[in-house]
Amino acid sequence: MNQLKKAYVAIFGSVFIWGTAIVVSKYVLNAARPLTITALRFMIAYLFLLPFAIKRGFKPGISFERKYLWLGLIGYALSSSLQNIGLQFTSSTMTVLIQSMLPVCTLIFAGVLLKEKATHKKVLGIVVSISGISIAVFSGINGNSANTWYGMLLILISIAFWGAYSVLSKMYLHHEDSVITTIGVFGGGLLFLIPASIIEILMGNVPVFSFNSILGLLYLGVFCSALGFLFWNYAIKKIDTTKASLIYNLVPVVGILAATVTGEEIFFMQIVGGVITVFGIMMCDS
Repeated sequence: MNQLKKAYVAIFGSVFIWGTAIVVSKYVLNAARPLTITALRFMIAYLFLLPFAIKRGFKPGISFERKYLWLGLIGYALSSSLQNIGLQFTSSTMTVLIQSMLPVCTLIFAGVLLKEKATHKKVLGIVVSISGISIAVFSGINGNSANTWYGMLLILISIAFWGAYSVLSKMYLHHEDSVITTIGVFGGGLLFLIPASIIEILMGNVPVFSFNSILGLLYLGVFCSALGFLFWNYAIKKIDTTKASLIYNLVPVVGILAATVTGEEIFFMQIVGGVITVFGIMMCDS
């Protein structure tokens, strides 16, 4: 297999991994509370990446540097924790649909923080994406459950935090080794997550893991947090950026398929809204 074919295998592998992450997270949340799950997930990812990072010159002390602390707080402690909390109140399908707005959030933060100018086509793409996600979200709500709205709001805030993280990491880490920066940010996030998860457990929320939930947690840590990143970074060195961005748009499609396999109900207008959202994102990427 030549290098380009390996790159495509890697990038589709990362899309599949990230697309199934929400469904697996939803399942694992039956065994433990959100902060504990988030902390364990990134502890596993940290330990998995550690041998690779040490070979590249990684020193654990860098996680105490201000930029790694802030990025770890925003990108992992806050974004991932809010996602897991929100998942308790809404469906995997709804979460995946809202998460499809990530490229749009990133584009908005890039305009604010990096002063990147948005073309008329990108502005139109943002409007189309917001319209699509609105159709998908409102068509999927049964009644006016306050818990559902609360969950969706938390998911949306988590996406905003991740969009900010994506832009800030580009500002402060783009010249550094990608493996070292990733594990450094994991470490920064864990400095917040570990104390928070200990408090959560001391409040009486003791985890009760089954064999399957342990497997799910290992999948989140090793595949979704570590290998997904390694696959993606290998692929984008070989594949054109535009093609990579288009392939990334398949993540919500995989997520919705994974949710339906687990028995979640999906409505026709949610599919329509999802297609419109992806079309808007493709306009932003072009």
